[in-house]
Amino acid sequence: MHKKSMKFTYDDALLIVNNWAKDKFIKENIDYDESGEVPYFIQYLNYRSKLVIAKPRNVILSKQFSISPENKKGFDKLKEKLINGEDVNAYLSKSSIIANSVDGMLDNFGIKHFHLGEIVKNDFIKRTGEIALGLVTDSEVFFVVSKQHGKGYGDIWYEKDVLEIIHKEKPDLIKHCKVENMIGISPIISDTKDIKSYRNSNINSAITLDDGSTYMPFKLGQSLAGFSIFYTMEMQKIAKSIFNLTNELLKNNKNFVSI
Repeated sequence: MHKKSMKFTYDDALLIVNNWAKDKFIKENIDYDESGEVPYFIQYLNYRSKLVIAKPRNVILSKQFSISPENKKGFDKLKEKLINGEDVNAYLSKSSIIANSVDGMLDNFGIKHFHLGEIVKNDFIKRTGEIALGLVTDSEVFFVVSKQHGKGYGDIWYEKDVLEIIHKEKPDLIKHCKVENMIGISPIISDTKDIKSYRNSNINSAITLDDGSTYMPFKLGQSLAGFSIFYTMEMQKIAKSIFNLTNELLKNNKNFVSI
């Protein structure tokens, strides 16, 4: 048998991971940006990060957390589902299933928001003005605070009070974001208006809390396209692994030579 010449490039590996993500979108009927401006795999990681994987979790409430009487029953049902490891994605934002929709509060603060209705309609729990804001890990959900959202309730997605509470009560959840061994960080970003301006301009900055502690974004910050830099790094890491493995297999296959 004649030897065949084959060259497998890093771009080939990127094509594989992006085609895989595109196939997932099509098979699972997920909305995504088809223009190609944002790699499909980055959109896929963005989509997956917004969901909650069904598994049993401890539920912990901050000292500041409270729910209004009209939404207590809905919240208690959500809490029960989380403890039992049931699917709670119906409680999330409707944009959670749109792959190219960026959740700035999640990417920058690590916070998901849950609606508190009791009736499911079109795959989602009935929308409520009051929402519960929580940080979800593999083993627990730390509900930080509840807030009213919508017209007339301000820029709740940019308010740093959620970081203040986590910093005081569960600092381990955001210790990977804390700025250490640096002083005199400038400019000081602390006001909601400034946080909003920087985030919406896709400019990464540290946020300064009331006691002077500073935190960088939860997922390394945003690219100019608005998506988390973390997703770009993950795509590159996986593509690099495919590139190395494939070329090692080609190198060891007697019927092929890599050129």
